[in-house]
Amino acid sequence: MTDPAPPLPPSTAIAPRRRGVRPLHLALDVIGAVGLVMGLYRFVQLTRGWMTYDEGILLTHTWVLMHGGWPFRDFYTQYPPGIYLLLAALWKVVGVSVLSDRILSDVIRASIALVAGVIGGRLSGRRFALLPAGVVAVWLAVIAGPPFAWFVALLCALLTALGLERAFVRRSRGWLAGSGALLALTFSFRHDLALYLCVALVPVAAYALFIVRPRPVAPIAALRALGLLAAGAAPVLV
Repeated sequence: MTDPAPPLPPSTAIAPRRRGVRPLHLALDVIGAVGLVMGLYRFVQLTRGWMTYDEGILLTHTWVLMHGGWPFRDFYTQYPPGIYLLLAALWKVVGVSVLSDRILSDVIRASIALVAGVIGGRLSGRRFALLPAGVVAVWLAVIAGPPFAWFVALLCALLTALGLERAFVRRSRGWLAGSGALLALTFSFRHDLALYLCVALVPVAAYALFIVRPRPVAPIAALRALGLLAAGAAPVLV
């Protein structure tokens, strides 16, 4: 009976697996790039579509706001006033037009896709991940129409998560205060989405602060972090 062959060295055993992973990463990047280009092209196409009922509400309420009206007093809205203030500020710069709000919608959706790629890159150890960016772009391309309030709220929520990650890695007070401001902006556009974000962030923050770190964070440090978040949010909410 012959002796079994000796096991391969670790470097030799892992090398074929690494050679197989690289083509897979390349294929996923290509798929993501195609999806991103298709989504961006579809965004441009949607600027020439018919006006929808929701778009008429956004434009009408913004026009009323610019002429002295105020949400909940002069017109009914289920959203916080953030989206109307944003559209009114845009119209102050470029003039009142339907095309301007649709271009704003394109910019917001493209920004969401790009931020998703940045977050995906952070999770995978890369600067930017094309696959999540492409998937999000294709998803948002299916939704035609104006800059819905939840578009802006979703962008602010993603930026909040990214800012908190940067604050945790760099131990930066500036990033923490900026994340508080972004969280407040999320409330300014969609309070329900902002509440969902807060509920999701509580267990994630507890895991990051008390389990991932080499030394658990003292309660006073956790309270200080909450204070910085509140300090960043206060100017926006006021």
